[in-house]
Amino acid sequence: MVVVGGSLGGVRVVQALRDQGYRGRVVLIGAETELPYDRPPLSKELLRSGDGPNLLITADQLAALDIEVRLGVRATALDSAAKTVTLSSGDELGFSSLVIATGSTPRYFPEWGNFAGVHQLRTFADCAGLREELRPGTRLVIVGAGFIGAEVAYSARQLGVEVVILDNTEAPLAQAIGSFFGDMTRAIHEDAGVELHHGITVVGFEGDARVRGVRLADGSFIEADTVLVCIGARPAVDWLQGSGLELENGVVCDATLTAAPDVYSIGDVSNFHNMLLDERMRVEHWTNVGEQAAYVAKVIATGKKGEGFGSLPFVWSEQFGIKIEVVGRPRPTDAVRIVEGSREDRQFLAVYERDGREVAAIAFNSPRSMFQLRRRFLAELNAARASVTVG
Repeated sequence: MVVVGGSLGGVRVVQALRDQGYRGRVVLIGAETELPYDRPPLSKELLRSGDGPNLLITADQLAALDIEVRLGVRATALDSAAKTVTLSSGDELGFSSLVIATGSTPRYFPEWGNFAGVHQLRTFADCAGLREELRPGTRLVIVGAGFIGAEVAYSARQLGVEVVILDNTEAPLAQAIGSFFGDMTRAIHEDAGVELHHGITVVGFEGDARVRGVRLADGSFIEADTVLVCIGARPAVDWLQGSGLELENGVVCDATLTAAPDVYSIGDVSNFHNMLLDERMRVEHWTNVGEQAAYVAKVIATGKKGEGFGSLPFVWSEQFGIKIEVVGRPRPTDAVRIVEGSREDRQFLAVYERDGREVAAIAFNSPRSMFQLRRRFLAELNAARASVTVG
C-alpha cells in the first residue's frame, strides 16, 4: 500500500487504514522534510507567531501505526498498469493499492519575473520565509484577494505591516462568495488600514535583484518591499504525465474516487463525481480531503465501494475578527438572500438560490446558525439521494 502525499490527506488515509483493520505494509511518501503538518495556520497564527508547524501526527504515532515514512522524497512517475511508483531517490515501489494525495501548487505567471522578495504560500518553508520579511513599517503587496490573500492581509496588519491588495475582481473574496457582499468586504479591509486596488491587471514585477514594485496594465506602478502572489492553485499532477491516468483539472476519478484499478485520488488533486450533488468537481477544502481519506481507506480495507462518495463542500476562514463559513458551491450568478442578521452589523446568515432552490449558504460570525443550516442541507440532500436510489 503506497500513499503519495505527506499532508492532511496522506495522514488521514494511513490512520483510517489502521482503524479499519488493514495490517499490510504501508508506505507514506512526502516531498517535504517536515513531518506532516496542518496547512491552514500558515496564513494565520503561524505567520503571526513565527512558531513551528502544527504537526498532524508525531514520529512516535507513525511508528505505533507501523507506517513506513519517506520524507524529502518526491514521486516522479507512475505506471498504473505495472503498479509501480518511481521516486526522486531512484527507488521504484510496487503497490497493491495506491492513493494519490499530492494536493495542489500555487499558480504563478513566469512572465511576471523572478525577484527576491516575491513569495507564495503553500509550505511551512514559504511561511517562514515570508514571516522574516514582515517587519513593522514594511510594505507588503498581495496579488490576489481570495481567502489566503485576505487572511495574510489580516495577519500582516497585526504585525504592523503596511498592506496593499491588488486584484482583478471588484472586491475582496468576490470570486469565492460573489459580489453581493462587495461593499462590506471592501469596508472590512479598509477599516483595518488595507489599501485596495480592484479591477486591475498585473503585468509584471520590477526591481534589481530584489523586487521594488508591481507594474499594472494601465502603466501605474505600486511600490513594494515584499510581494505575495496568491492567485489560486493548480492540481499537482505533473509527475503523472504518461501514467495511464486521465488528467483534466486534476486526476479524473469516478464516484468511488477510483482513477484506475487499485489507484485512488483524494483532496485538491481529485476531479471526482460527487454522488451527493450529482456533479463533477474538484474541491480544495480541508473538510473534503478528510472525508475522502476515510472513504478510500474503508474501500481498500474492506473491498466495499458502496454507492460512491458524496459530500457537501464546506470551508471557513477567520480574518479581521470575523469568522466566515461557506457551505455548498455558490456561483456568481446565484441570487443571494439574507435570512438572519444584516450586512451592516457584519453578522448574518445568507443563502444562495439557483433555479428556485437553495444551493449554498454563507455566514459571517454566525456559527450556530450555519451549523443548523448545514445539517438541514445535508439531510435534504441525503433524502433526495435515497429517493433516487430507491426509485
